[in-house]
Amino acid sequence: MRDAGPPAWDGLAYVAMGPGKAVTVVDIREGRAVARIPLEVEAHGLAVTCDSRVLAADLTRGESLEAREVATGRMLEAVRVGKGTHHLMLSPDGERLLITRSEAGRLAVVDPTRMRVVADLPSGGGANYPVFALDGRTAYVSNLEANDVAVVDLEAARITRRIPVRQGPGHMALSPDGRGCTLPPRGAERWSSWTPSGARWSGPSGSGASPTGSRSARMGIGPLWPVTRRGP
Repeated sequence: MRDAGPPAWDGLAYVAMGPGKAVTVVDIREGRAVARIPLEVEAHGLAVTCDSRVLAADLTRGESLEAREVATGRMLEAVRVGKGTHHLMLSPDGERLLITRSEAGRLAVVDPTRMRVVADLPSGGGANYPVFALDGRTAYVSNLEANDVAVVDLEAARITRRIPVRQGPGHMALSPDGRGCTLPPRGAERWSSWTPSGARWSGPSGSGASPTGSRSARMGIGPLWPVTRRGP
């Protein structure tokens, strides 16, 4: 192992080690761990910024989001975001960080540059996984216990609608064209989803959307639902 020297975006993957209180840095091309960044928190999710900071929040008892320098592992600063953090998602422009808090059913919106919480919203029971729309002003959050996806207006800091889905929605991925999102129901052998137009997609678990969002393909992820249309 060595100190994390390469740029944060240069073919490296960052893996939160949970109770190990560390981030393992993996060289994807070489297929090996090259560094270990110590943490004070037990992180489940994390984010890496373009200015080479790693952001990680506490999954268990703590309430802190901490920022560390990738190259040295040095603690830079920390901010309280609340207990029970789960997944983190950094916006493409690096101006917003979304943090789900599953036990509280809430979504924290953080300014990662100033390291302060700018909004704390009631996402829904079992708030799980957030993704950004292509415009960066809208977010979608899967709520595992509520069986829905919250649509969030980040500019207004409010939930604008909820999309019902089946069986505990988990991780999500937005299609490259921004018109749909893949979503696997927890523990289901088949996936299906509701859309504002009433249409449904279904298929074997492990299927997902093609890069254009036009058909299903085996990608290890679940159903496609449109996110650009408005509900009734």
